[in-house]
Amino acid sequence: MKQNKNLFLYLQSLGLLEHGTEEQIERAKQDFKKLQQNSYATKFSQSHKRKSVYLTQKEMSVLMTAAKRHGMRLGTFIRFAALAYVKTEYLLPSDSKIQELEVALRRIGNNINQLTKHVHQRGFTKEDLVAFQQKLNELENRVSDFLRQPLPLKEFLKNLLHQKPEYADVLEKVLKEFRNR
Repeated sequence: MKQNKNLFLYLQSLGLLEHGTEEQIERAKQDFKKLQQNSYATKFSQSHKRKSVYLTQKEMSVLMTAAKRHGMRLGTFIRFAALAYVKTEYLLPSDSKIQELEVALRRIGNNINQLTKHVHQRGFTKEDLVAFQQKLNELENRVSDFLRQPLPLKEFLKNLLHQKPEYADVLEKVLKEFRNR
C-alpha cells in the first residue's frame, strides 16, 4: 500500500497523472521501480556487512546438509547458526542433554564409589588404577562433547522462547523482515 502511495505521488509529481500517455506512465513506473530498488540496495549495503569464509569440501557438505534440513540458504544458515552458537554461551543447553549428562555422571560416580570401596577393602591394584583412569577419561570425554556441541537452531529457539517468551515478538519481527526483503 505504501509503495502504491509513493508511486502515485511520484507520478503526480511528474505531472503524468493528468497529462501523461500510457507509455509515459509505464516508463515512469519502471523508473520508479529502479529508484526503489537502488534505494533498498543502498540502505541494505549500509546496514549489512559482507564477509567471506573459506571451507573445506567436507565442512561445506556438512553445512549445506544442515542448511537444507533447516530449509535455509547456506549463507542464511551460517549466519543464524553462528549467532545461535555465540549466544548459547550463557544459556543452559536443552533439558534432555543435561539429563543425559547427569545420568552419565551418576553412573561414573557410582563406579568410582565402588572402586574406592574396593581399594579400602583390598588395597589398590594396577587394574584398579587403570579402571579408575578409564572412568575419568570417559567423564572428561562426555563433558567435553556436551560442552562443544552447540544446540541445533530449532532446539535453541524453542528453549529460548520457553525461557523468555517475550522474545517471540522479536523473532516474529525478524522473520517478517526476512520474508519481505
